[in-house]
Amino acid sequence: MNGISGNHCQTKTDMYGNQCPFNPCSRLPCKNNGICRVDGSSYTCTCTSGSFGTDCEDLKCDFEIKEDPNCFLQQDLSDDANWMHWSGKTPTSQTGPEAAYEGCYYYYFETSNPLRSGAKSRLISKNLDIDVNRCLTFTYHMYGEHMGTLNIYQMSDLKWTRSGNQNNSWKLDKIHLDEKLTDSKGYSKITFEAIRGTSYLSDIAIDNVKILTC
Repeated sequence: MNGISGNHCQTKTDMYGNQCPFNPCSRLPCKNNGICRVDGSSYTCTCTSGSFGTDCEDLKCDFEIKEDPNCFLQQDLSDDANWMHWSGKTPTSQTGPEAAYEGCYYYYFETSNPLRSGAKSRLISKNLDIDVNRCLTFTYHMYGEHMGTLNIYQMSDLKWTRSGNQNNSWKLDKIHLDEKLTDSKGYSKITFEAIRGTSYLSDIAIDNVKILTC
C-alpha cells in the first residue's frame, strides 16, 4: 500500500518514499496514566504518584498525599470508620506506631471511643488487572494490649490475616496474587480490613503498599 515499505510492510514512508521517523511513544508503552517522552530512539515514562517502574507498570500507595486519587486503595464508605491519614505518633499511648515506616505519612485505624469491639474499617482497591507472577507487598503495625485483626482479601478470598499484639515495630510482608480471581470482566480487587480489638489499645497501621512483579 502507499505509505508503507519494507519486505514485511513494516516501515511507514512519506509521499516521496522517505522513511518516517519512528516515535516510540506511539505504542503507548507507559501504563497507569504515565506520561511518555521521546528520548532519542527510545522513550522515558514519567509516572504518577501511584505507580513506578520503567513503564509505570507497578502500583504503590505510600500515603504521602491524603486521599491521593492515584493510589489504588480508596476508603470504603460502607464500613464503621475511615482510615486516618497521619504523621508521627498516634494520639493514644501504648498503641500505634511512632512514625511512618517510610516517608512522613501512613494510614491507621483509630480505635478510640465511640467505636466498639469488632468495628471495621476498610480500604478497597480500584479495579485491577492482575497479571501472572504479581505480588502485593506492604508494611503493617499492630501494637496494643487489646489488638484486633487485620485481614487482606483478593475478591472474597482471605489471602492474609494477623490478630493480637505484634509488638511495637513495623513489619514487612508479601502476598502472591492470583490472576484467576477476577470478576466477569476480568478485573480483581484487593481489600484491607482492620477490626477493632476489645479496647482502644488496638490501633492498626499500614504503609508502603505496592503491587509489583514477585
